[in-house]
Amino acid sequence: MLDDFGMDVAYQATEFTVLASGAYMITMLSEFDNYLGLYAGSFDPSSPLANAQIYNDDLVGRNSGFTTELTLGTSYFVVASGYSDWDKGAYTLSFFGPGEIVLASAGAVPEPAAWAMMIAGFGLVGGTMRQRRTAVA
Repeated sequence: MLDDFGMDVAYQATEFTVLASGAYMITMLSEFDNYLGLYAGSFDPSSPLANAQIYNDDLVGRNSGFTTELTLGTSYFVVASGYSDWDKGAYTLSFFGPGEIVLASAGAVPEPAAWAMMIAGFGLVGGTMRQRRTAVA
């Protein structure tokens, strides 16, 4: 994403859904000048206006937030960033509304030991199938 000066800005996109439709308040608290955006369906940092629902900077002081209607069954992306490329650091996101927020989980990546067991298992199955074919012929 780019700031007002055309410089790259660090950001973090978090995917979530809601378990009940209604008005939700989303806030971002930090010690730096932050910027908060909401996208519906998908988020593409190379096209920051596509699917944008709402943005806010400086709700109270340097903190940002908004209240907006969210719909059950829709995937949303809340995007937290600094206002400029030098605005970064720790922050807290808070969600308030009529239903629970469900964060999307990243897919599990198998560990090397799991890969080794999987490959060995495929080898055993393949070897067994080959022996069966030879015995039948």
